[in-house]
Amino acid sequence: PLGNLTIPLNLSGSPALALPIPLANNPLMASMQMVGPLGAEESLVTLGAHVEAAIEARSFGPATTPPSTSPSEKPGPTRQPQP
Repeated sequence: PLGNLTIPLNLSGSPALALPIPLANNPLMASMQMVGPLGAEESLVTLGAHVEAAIEARSFGPATTPPSTSPSEKPGPTRQPQP
């Protein structure tokens, strides 16, 4: 069961970080989990930021897109200025 894989990390207090990984030509995402030694939270977050930047640089685009909450943020028709 999955508990056999997660319980030791939960009990050890080790920092862990999971990142969504986009799959080319697929709406589904994979996930990458990184685990660091005790007290290495800052290093783990820095590594995660570098991995995320590398993924975006490979033209997959952002791993996640925040939902639009304002109607003004939604794309609409472009109006040309009148002369």
